[in-house]
Amino acid sequence: MYTLDPLVPRPIDQPTEVPLGDLSAEQSVALDEAKIFVGPPDPADRPAWRETLHRWREDARRRHGYRGSAYERPEAAWAARCHPVAPVWLRAELL
Repeated sequence: MYTLDPLVPRPIDQPTEVPLGDLSAEQSVALDEAKIFVGPPDPADRPAWRETLHRWREDARRRHGYRGSAYERPEAAWAARCHPVAPVWLRAELL
């Protein structure tokens, strides 16, 4: 039985590194399931990192058959007015 410890991140909550360049099928699936993408430590690699993310996103849309039609329904119009919120928790030992 799995017990959730709020002080220990779950595997899905761990940051996922984004490899630069072409992605293997396994790397694409790992990014599909990721919640947090890790940026490159070297700022000079950021353009290549962003390009990798753009290619992955387009590939994921194709692989999953995403067309965006769910957002075109009148009953989903409220979604266009929503803004994302990023909650941030500070840990006392980091302060």
